[in-house]
Amino acid sequence: MSFVYIAAAVVLGTAAQLFLKAGTNAAPVDFRLALEPRILAGIACYAVSLVVWILALSKTPVSVAYPMVSIGFALNAAPQVPALTRTIPGYTTETVNFTNLSGHALSAVQLGQAMTLNWSLPVTFPIAKVEIYGLEYASSGSSYVSCEFKPTTPLAVTSTSVTLTPPTTCNGSPIASVPQPGPSAIQINVSVTGTHGEMASAWWPFN
Repeated sequence: MSFVYIAAAVVLGTAAQLFLKAGTNAAPVDFRLALEPRILAGIACYAVSLVVWILALSKTPVSVAYPMVSIGFALNAAPQVPALTRTIPGYTTETVNFTNLSGHALSAVQLGQAMTLNWSLPVTFPIAKVEIYGLEYASSGSSYVSCEFKPTTPLAVTSTSVTLTPPTTCNGSPIASVPQPGPSAIQINVSVTGTHGEMASAWWPFN
């Protein structure tokens, strides 16, 4: 029974602190606090907790009862601790695939003319962004220069098709097959990003 008194006193003391804090948040710190209902509730809790604490001490040694007061500190601190959240980056093994491309020869691309690209979308995670772009590489002396081409407007998250027009030149140099080893003359890249960071992508070279 003595521990019931101790627990009741601790809970009442904790409630008193919370009521007093709520009261000071709700009203200016002046004489009006004396009539604030939450302040009055806190004082009442303190009065009752004092009576219960006296009953607890009448049945329990101080060396046992007093350390229990620390439980009240923890109870008071708990409502003040902000909730911690952690977003775990998403992971997927699902792939994206072009569905209307078959060959990799540069002759399959009509440079300067619109080409339609179709692809599949992942189904195992919600999609936040779909992007597609092309890269062209052209000879420039002993190295290569690259140029990017992409849609003029962002794609919708449900997009599975787009029309791109590969330029005939890159930085003034004509697009032609690149001797290997080396970059492909044209690379088409599509990427899908999930709402939790999932990533799926595909690329298709032409050379």
